Amino acid sequence: MTMRSAIKYRLAAGTVLAGVAFVGLCWSVGLDPLTGRMTLSDIVVATPDATIHIGRVSFYSGYALTTPAHAAENVSFKDLSVDAGGLTYTAPSLDIAGSSLTQRDFAAVQARTGQPFAARLATFAAASVVAPQVTVERVVNGQKQTIVLRNFAIRNVAAGKAATVTAESGTLKGPPPTDVAFGPVNGRTLDLALLAKLASEKPAPEPQPKPLFASFTMDKATFKTPQGTAITIGRLSSTNAKAQPGDQPQHLLTYLGQLTASDSIIDLVRAGAPNQRWTLKELSVLADDPREGIPTKYRITLDGLSVPTSTSDPQTKNLADLGIAALTISAKADGEWMPQASEFNVRQFNLDVDNVGAITLRGNLGKVTKETFVADNSGARFKEATLKTASVVIENKGLYERIVMREAKKRNKSLEDMRKELAAANMLATINMMDSQPDTNVVKTAVLRFVSKPGKLSVSIKSKSPAGVPLNELGSQASAAASASKFEVVATAE
Repeated sequence: MTMRSAIKYRLAAGTVLAGVAFVGLCWSVGLDPLTGRMTLSDIVVATPDATIHIGRVSFYSGYALTTPAHAAENVSFKDLSVDAGGLTYTAPSLDIAGSSLTQRDFAAVQARTGQPFAARLATFAAASVVAPQVTVERVVNGQKQTIVLRNFAIRNVAAGKAATVTAESGTLKGPPPTDVAFGPVNGRTLDLALLAKLASEKPAPEPQPKPLFASFTMDKATFKTPQGTAITIGRLSSTNAKAQPGDQPQHLLTYLGQLTASDSIIDLVRAGAPNQRWTLKELSVLADDPREGIPTKYRITLDGLSVPTSTSDPQTKNLADLGIAALTISAKADGEWMPQASEFNVRQFNLDVDNVGAITLRGNLGKVTKETFVADNSGARFKEATLKTASVVIENKGLYERIVMREAKKRNKSLEDMRKELAAANMLATINMMDSQPDTNVVKTAVLRFVSKPGKLSVSIKSKSPAGVPLNELGSQASAAASASKFEVVATAE
């Protein structure tokens, strides 16, 4: 060792020891002078919003008496634990390759400064971060929730954003009622710094929503309930999720972007009835364009839900008797919240059952504010909303004809005679039912025409007041009768 190298080595060791004293508690320090590899053990670091426990960390200090054949930016952790924002992250080992954490940066990142954990993460860069297992724990409604990710890897990280995030498999346990086991996980363009900020207990408000990730997929996810019901999803995917940190509670849908569940199987365990297997081709949920942590655009699409019927099942026996072996259901819902106008527009809610019928609802609500979505008394706030317009369309697509055929066969009558008899019975029941309703002759006329020969029934109402009619005035029969005169009503039957 030359005199110059010895001085350089002593300066390096002194710098590291001083940095360790500044960072936190470290019970042992080791430095290999030949390779320049530094090892720190039993470290506890406290920051304003996180506590980091490290069993051992090793990295190359850059001061070596020989030229090592390794990258100077590689860092290895053993028994790592990070407590931040109400979440605890643990890993038996974690290897960072191509990292921006040099010896000096390592001390700076963990120093006792006022810089939040998420802000430090926003400066992080690495070629890869790999761990055989990562466990995340948090408390949800007073109960512990544990997420385990196996063979976890983050690659190509720049400015706190990861190009890819993968895990071979994992589990989610607690709180009841559901436990989850899943296969491969893949994410693209994930903002780690934003995710850490969202997880913190008191995130600083952001003026605009920011992209959280570009895409996310989870394969072979199985959800199980204590009662034994299991839901297996072939693929769960989400795209273009955004989030807006703030001092208000975050709405769950804020994080979803467009969420799609494909090729699902639902094995239902039912008390007092035979178990059933439902299948679902696709379910898609879109929550987009958030404002103050609340999505303003919503869309739900359900395609190909198949529910079997059986004559031995009391809940579906009547349908099976009609010759319906399975209900094939599709549904669409599309709505938009307009915060500046405090309105919510239900563009459509459509439920369609093959060879049975369909119903479509539309409407516009007033006085729908942010508190309607996030306040503890959101139910009461919703009752303060007003109904401005609404419409319903009911369409027969074969159910009535099946009923006529079944009853004609049971009573040994012709289809025409049975149709006339059912029409008369339906009209009488409808008259008796609607006699106690508010005086809406136009609706009665349309309904009577529909029940006599079911085709399509359309009813629409519009508030005479631009502000709408409060929903809490429509709850009881007496208040509904008083409110009937406040609407313009149109009804037709085809």
